[in-house]
Amino acid sequence: MIISVSGIDSAGKSTQIELLKKELEVKKIRHCVKWSKARATPGVVFLKELFRKDKKMNYQEKLAHRQEVFENNRKKTLLLFASLVDLCFYWGIYFRLLKLKYKVLVLDRYLWDTFVEIKADFYGIEFENWFIWKLLVKIAPKPDVSFLLVVPLEVSLSRDIQKTDVSVEAPALIDSRERKIEKINTYFSLAEKKKWDFILDGTKEIHDVHRELLDKITL
Repeated sequence: MIISVSGIDSAGKSTQIELLKKELEVKKIRHCVKWSKARATPGVVFLKELFRKDKKMNYQEKLAHRQEVFENNRKKTLLLFASLVDLCFYWGIYFRLLKLKYKVLVLDRYLWDTFVEIKADFYGIEFENWFIWKLLVKIAPKPDVSFLLVVPLEVSLSRDIQKTDVSVEAPALIDSRERKIEKINTYFSLAEKKKWDFILDGTKEIHDVHRELLDKITL
């Protein structure tokens, strides 16, 4: 069984996945939890480490270098293409092997979370029309049950701040209001297209949400 848990940052994904893991452990069900996103798969990380030029840069210099890459349309397009190719292998092959090994595969973020992130990070590139994206959608294993956790904008922003260590680098880890609105709107647009089986209200009590989630799963 494949279970995917999606949602904007601070909607409660990690909390619900931890509770689900405990449930699976209590029932002695062999399981595996995997987190993934574009630009963070093993192949892309390896290539970035191999060719990156910012290894000796300080934090501010790294931010400037990243901005330079994203302002170069050719570099940005190549990075996205490589990320999608690697996801084809990671999801299409590796996840299928994991499915054979484990009774339950829990996915923390998956296909449509990746869509939302790409839309926000690679603005202006119509990647959804690319053959490689269409191939990825086709070969990515379909979850047996999928959940989208939602919370209002202000709740998401407030939780971001609460759970982030306020350090020099921390502000860059928190989405701006504008970026957050853009991502929330994309999530709801996808939800209207029935990309998830169930939508859960992340503002409810944690254990109430957990009971709703378990009610939709046959373990």
